[in-house]
Amino acid sequence: MKVFARNTYGGPNYLAPRALAMIAVDFGDFAGRVVAGLPRPMVDRLRAMAPEAAGTLDAVRGDGETTVPQLLARMARDLQRAGHDEVDYAGVIAGPGAVRYVLVGFVVAEVGHASLDLARALLADALGVGAVDTASARRTFARLVERFQLVHTTRFLLRAANRRGIPWHRLAPFSPVIQLGHGRHQQRLTSTITSRLALAPRRIAGDKAMAHDLMRRAGVPVPDQIRVGSAAAAVQAARSLGYPVVVKAAQVDKGQGVTLDVRDDAAVTDAYGRLAHHGSIVVERLIPGDDHRLFVVDCRVVAVARRLSARVVGDGAATIRELVDRLNADPRRGANETSPLLVRVALDEETARVLADQGLDLDDVPISGRVVLLRHTANVSMGATAEDVTPITHPDYVAAAETAARVVGLDFAGVDLLTTDITRPLAETKGGICEINANPGVRPHVVDPASPDVVGAMLASLFPRDDGRVPVAAITGSNGKTTTARMVARIMRAAGLVTGLASTSSVEIDDRILTVEDSAGPTGARMVFEDPTVEVAVLETARGGIWHNGLAFDRCTVGAVLNVGDDHVGTEGIRDRPMLARIKRLVVEAATELAVLNATDPACIAMRPHSPARAACWIALDPACPLVGERRPAGDLAVTVAGTGPGAVIVVRIGLATIPVVRVADLPSVDAGRARHNLENALFATGIAWGLGAHVQAIADGLMGYALSFASSRGRTTRYHGLPFAVLIDFAHNPEAMEAISRYAAALDVAGRRLCVLHGPGNRPEAHYRALARAAASAFDRFFVCDPEERRGRAPGEAARLVADGLVAAGIDPTSISVLPDEVDAVKAALAAARPGDLLAAMAFYPARAFEIVRAFDVAASDGRAPAAPGGAAGTTWAGIRPSPTPGRSR
Repeated sequence: MKVFARNTYGGPNYLAPRALAMIAVDFGDFAGRVVAGLPRPMVDRLRAMAPEAAGTLDAVRGDGETTVPQLLARMARDLQRAGHDEVDYAGVIAGPGAVRYVLVGFVVAEVGHASLDLARALLADALGVGAVDTASARRTFARLVERFQLVHTTRFLLRAANRRGIPWHRLAPFSPVIQLGHGRHQQRLTSTITSRLALAPRRIAGDKAMAHDLMRRAGVPVPDQIRVGSAAAAVQAARSLGYPVVVKAAQVDKGQGVTLDVRDDAAVTDAYGRLAHHGSIVVERLIPGDDHRLFVVDCRVVAVARRLSARVVGDGAATIRELVDRLNADPRRGANETSPLLVRVALDEETARVLADQGLDLDDVPISGRVVLLRHTANVSMGATAEDVTPITHPDYVAAAETAARVVGLDFAGVDLLTTDITRPLAETKGGICEINANPGVRPHVVDPASPDVVGAMLASLFPRDDGRVPVAAITGSNGKTTTARMVARIMRAAGLVTGLASTSSVEIDDRILTVEDSAGPTGARMVFEDPTVEVAVLETARGGIWHNGLAFDRCTVGAVLNVGDDHVGTEGIRDRPMLARIKRLVVEAATELAVLNATDPACIAMRPHSPARAACWIALDPACPLVGERRPAGDLAVTVAGTGPGAVIVVRIGLATIPVVRVADLPSVDAGRARHNLENALFATGIAWGLGAHVQAIADGLMGYALSFASSRGRTTRYHGLPFAVLIDFAHNPEAMEAISRYAAALDVAGRRLCVLHGPGNRPEAHYRALARAAASAFDRFFVCDPEERRGRAPGEAARLVADGLVAAGIDPTSISVLPDEVDAVKAALAAARPGDLLAAMAFYPARAFEIVRAFDVAASDGRAPAAPGGAAGTTWAGIRPSPTPGRSR
């Protein structure tokens, strides 16, 4: 049962439409074994080792279908559930031979993987497959659960958010801070403290004496209270107030640092001594009655719970210790604050003190029916339970709690109130508010199923009208996706929306650049989603990010697949074009409103039945294409070009209407019709922006504002002006993209030679390099070939040799091919070789860097300096030999 691969998918992925932890395991002879066929002692041993999975084992023992790999997945799921994570998915996908891909959902990825490792260790031990340290695996799992586990209130909120479709993520793996929603709609919280809560109200609520004084001045009924600084002062305060009193730390919550029902000077002195290390201490008149928690949302009481302090009831036979053991055996009770509902009662000094006040100890046997208190404080985090009393609560208490929350300034508040009868007017019972909490737990209102939905009320307050999402466009394809994404972003900005763009070239919020790293995956998407100004997100969604990490979102407004080529086929386990299409299809499978698809690409056409989007938008340059014309399904729309020559117009077809958008001649990116690949990109951008709600004028303005400058395109068909020769920079690295650039270059008016800097990615099949070279050879006559930026397993110079061989095979004179060690040297050599009237096209892995090299060359030339070729020469002339790499270079 060896693990030879593992991966984490943060969203819908090629294996399943959800976040997953995956391990690839060689199960050997057990790959096809069913659990029912295993020897009974083996299963019994496993059941004893993994009690968390006992229910699953009992269920599958006799079904005759569940296999050992499936059992491993379900055990991992059960282990996480035992840690109170709601995990509902476990599955297995067959791999080659005895390999099985074991999958499990997760709330925290690290815990998901630890659950797989522990389940595998337990299963391997029970089956006798090798030596396995199960104790170490269990310790690791327990440590990670403790380290990553969220507190109960946060978990309840996230479960409710899942039901409402509100997206969320942790801001950091170990952080308790959660972001709900995206962009401008986001809310951040930890437990019930939200990003809406100002520091001052939180500090007021955290200081019991300050909050008490503020509430008292607002007319809220509170007990008399005196802040003290010594044991003697505490005694004097207690005498002044009159016994019994409460002694408590002013800045400690969750029922800690509180001593109730203090009845004499000695007890006050003792309580002060135990609490003094907490800092400021207050002595308060004890209000008789039951403890109640009123939950306030936006100054409105939504639920009231009577909290019952931890207690047992005697049966005349069991000791108090035995009764506590029975109480703690309740499956709803856990060891600490991360428990799902209730907390086990600890047998500690506080328990002994409370029992002593009743004349009891743990080994006493209380008579039948006697209620024995184990704690005075009624906090659920201290072992208490609760019952809902919302329908019977008198309006006086509701008004008092709402006033308290208002004067302190809390959006969510837990108001602790003591009264002998919650149904009678406050003046009759002489009840009062003893505390207000800025971070109230929800368990008192979840324990009782009859309680109102306080979690739902909080989410309704945070997201009153929506699910916290901004419109999202996800764009993928083999070619054109970066340019299309940049066009869409410009359109949405023209529509007046703050636009977040994540692409292969950068992450940008309007005109503010966050990074120029390749960000066409989950990292870039998260940067966009986390920006609090973003109103619409445009996400280039590259194959690599989908394949390795899954989608960065569970759903998007618009999903677009521009095309499916052969690029990446034969790499990283992608077997063929249908498999590649299946990966890219995930984008339209996540689309809710519009699937934008290439009407001329069979792979894209086949995706439509798999998308839940309300409609499809079909894209084709040729207006006679059936899917943009008479064969367009009812309800779908299309974007194409109507007319020819100077009268050509991009149009949107909806039903029987044809809506003109912009003249093709007015688009700088199309360069008077020569850059037809950018015209197709503009059609896709039109359809995507339409799906995001952009109006026609914004689409036209955005497209007319997108030029072939670096500011617009960042190296995707970028023109550089100012040198005595023409410069074109692009990212083309596959045959289809190179064909598009070659067509564009061939259409340009060039008086001199056509020079090309060319490379091929290191992890492509040899046929890829030949096709790439053949596409370039059709338009250029002088080449500067270099190794790719990342050789990805190929030897130094190997990829360059394959490209150069392909050029020679395509008819290029070997003396017209120079081979350089890397891209920087190749671009510099081409610049040094270019003459007035030439065209230099640099196909760069890092287009931004190539642009900077060109600009530096221009500056140097303007200063009258003649930039030298790299290494003092223009490179090695290709004559069928492999160039030697420059010493010391890593690429």
